[in-house]
Amino acid sequence: MSRAVHYHSDEGVHCAVLGRPGRKFTPMVLIDYPVRLRKIPNAEAVRYSRDIDGTTVQTVAQKMLAAGERMGINKSARKLLNEITTTNGEMT
Repeated sequence: MSRAVHYHSDEGVHCAVLGRPGRKFTPMVLIDYPVRLRKIPNAEAVRYSRDIDGTTVQTVAQKMLAAGERMGINKSARKLLNEITTTNGEMT
């Protein structure tokens, strides 16, 4: 299940979408320049993120896709965000 979160990093707090966690890493798309997919350790994803209240993951993913058109988005980030928007946040 994907989640829309605030992610705390060394550069500050960013809006992010977390994908379905794997065995070691969780895929994450940050609103940053350029919009790209990052993989972070599962423990770090739990420790440094908190859910965004009052919004759905589909809304955040659509806004990230729109921002990615302006700021440059890589193929893997576009694929993850398109998968989230088309499956209503439920990833298989």
